[in-house]
Amino acid sequence: MKRKILISLLLLLLPGCHSFAQRYVVYRMDNNVSIVTKRGMRHLHTREKLVPKNVIMIPYNTTLELFDQENKKKYIIKTPGKGTVDDFIKDNRNERVSLSVRLFRFMVSWMTGETEVRGEGNSDPGTITREEGKDSTVIIIGE
Repeated sequence: MKRKILISLLLLLLPGCHSFAQRYVVYRMDNNVSIVTKRGMRHLHTREKLVPKNVIMIPYNTTLELFDQENKKKYIIKTPGKGTVDDFIKDNRNERVSLSVRLFRFMVSWMTGETEVRGEGNSDPGTITREEGKDSTVIIIGE
């Protein structure tokens, strides 16, 4: 009897656990997007984590990009209004982008702060000159 009660309780709790397990990360925003909390409204920040039940407010002419690490997708939300994250994601007016493996790895490393921007330098100075009366450009490297 106790076993049946325990199994039924676990089955009731499983759908709720999935909603807490799935998280979205704010990847990019054009303008200020607000989140509704118990204390009122506050602005979202890049790399902030959201759950599907969070209520957000997107102003007109604003784009919000969310990253779903579990499903390797990026959601581009362009519809203004107030609602849950899950409602905005299910709206067909917004975009869903499946990510390639390389882009997925880059986004994960960017979120964890492990990404470095690599720059290549050239130690040889160069000059560009233009001769009058001709239509060609002469490039002289290493003077």
